[in-house]
Amino acid sequence: MRERDSELEGTLRFMSIRNIKSVSLFEDTNQDIDAVHPCRIHDGYDLNQSTITPNRVNRMATMLPMDQWLAKLSLNLECLSMSFVSDAKFFFRAVEPVWIWNDLEQLSLTSHVLRPVSHPDNPNDLLIAAAHAALRMSRLRIMELWYTEPEATGTTGYAGVFRYQRVSKMVCTITWDGTWSLPLEPSVVQAWNEVALTYTEFDIRVREDRRDAGWMDCRGDAIKFLGLQDHVVSQTSLEHMVIEAIPR
Repeated sequence: MRERDSELEGTLRFMSIRNIKSVSLFEDTNQDIDAVHPCRIHDGYDLNQSTITPNRVNRMATMLPMDQWLAKLSLNLECLSMSFVSDAKFFFRAVEPVWIWNDLEQLSLTSHVLRPVSHPDNPNDLLIAAAHAALRMSRLRIMELWYTEPEATGTTGYAGVFRYQRVSKMVCTITWDGTWSLPLEPSVVQAWNEVALTYTEFDIRVREDRRDAGWMDCRGDAIKFLGLQDHVVSQTSLEHMVIEAIPR
């Protein structure tokens, strides 16, 4: 695992000096063998309450340097998608206050913080941090912060996405779309309203869509259900995930 992480970090370092405009990273896992493993990061971020899978424990020990590279890499990108490679909260913690994204148009990240179960971090804090970063992303058209656990704990599974869209020069929206409700605190709406008023002349539009997903066998089902952007995973990989999840 450490060898694979080192190889990925080396690739990211190489990308940072190349004229690469779009990066999509997706780590799929076998849900059947995942288990809960408490972990504490040496820099002080306590993950003892978070769900950490066995094949992810080693990565947690070096997550912050990886996130710093990914965050820096995003400064030169037009599109960045990271799914289950790291947590969105670490990405935004790595962001420096003086950073400006002149080119970034699409950003998609996953986060355990959004889960509909007890978590030490407040999801509204994550959404506020995302809004503060979005203020400095002048070309941002869409940001998706999402999470899913197919067949979670023997249930039909769950999936949800917080989506910011700059629909036009006059309209910006934030939407929670998922199988559970995520109440947005007034501070979240206020933070995203500042983004809307920075790039349009009107207040942010807020929506919530709570839907029944039915049975989800894999993350591919969740991606389809949430209508995530194509840059999250290729159509070929998506169909492969769905096919692999079919019982034999």
